Amino acid sequence: MSVVLGWRQLDPASLAWAIAGGTAYLIGGISITLAFNVPLNDRLAAVDSDSEQGGATWAMYLVKWVRWNHLRSIATLISTLCSIVAIWLA
Repeated sequence: MSVVLGWRQLDPASLAWAIAGGTAYLIGGISITLAFNVPLNDRLAAVDSDSEQGGATWAMYLVKWVRWNHLRSIATLISTLCSIVAIWLA
């Protein structure tokens, strides 16, 4: 949003960092959530937790969801750092 509102006021270096931060957030934060974490949550919610299938689904869920959540966390950290650099350079 900051890129959209302030692209004319930012120097090229700040703009590049702001775009990098926004891109990292869109791809790493929002896209991973929508493409991986939400479907995994939905799949887990659809099974009976006391069944054998529920135990197997939980085991799969725990491995995959944590992996994608780590990537999502790293991407949002990168996004934050890029935004800080963009502000610092402005």
